[in-house]
Amino acid sequence: EKEMAIRLSWPPDTNDVEKLRLDCENAINSSLGSPVVGKLQLTRLDFGATPPSIIINEIGKLKQNNISLKLDINFKSQACLAVKLMIETNLLLDPTYKQFTSEEQNYFLEELGLNLLKESLHLPIEVEIKNLHLEGTLSLDMTPEIGINLSWNCSPLKSIEITTCFKHSPLLENLIVILLRKAFEMLFTVHLPIIVKSQASQVKALFAKLANEQNE
Repeated sequence: EKEMAIRLSWPPDTNDVEKLRLDCENAINSSLGSPVVGKLQLTRLDFGATPPSIIINEIGKLKQNNISLKLDINFKSQACLAVKLMIETNLLLDPTYKQFTSEEQNYFLEELGLNLLKESLHLPIEVEIKNLHLEGTLSLDMTPEIGINLSWNCSPLKSIEITTCFKHSPLLENLIVILLRKAFEMLFTVHLPIIVKSQASQVKALFAKLANEQNE
């Protein structure tokens, strides 16, 4: 049996990318949930040259206005994202972060003029995210009554590489990687279906075309 694939126009249109960048930025910020990391800016969103593989695994009701599909998605991408974030913490109020080594404390004191036990830390940091791998089965249901409903069978984030330009504190670097990994897990598992749903008119047009092709 021949596989049915959905072919996307790739890379996405510039206007769509800008809206997606803002939606993803808001979603990541809502998922960080840390008093240590201030507001994050998603400064670059490059999807790479290779589109995701989207195979139709199962077709349910497929009419002009009622669609039910299971899609096998595999996105191994050279996509690259860049973010800026602000580390903000007062170590007098948060003893957990007194775990800085003496070498780290010396760097902050000598290079930045900060005594971490007496002053709050306000430190801008740039982060690069690349080598993104998403894979899983996405269920899509679309009816006039409920609109579009999307859900993954499991977390689609298989791997992601997060590196910071700040190499002077392993504690901070590890903290940032852990927080961002969790935020991106939430982005792709929870927020991405909501973001896609906000593009309802474009999604409906794509699958209306698919329905017409199947009914011919």
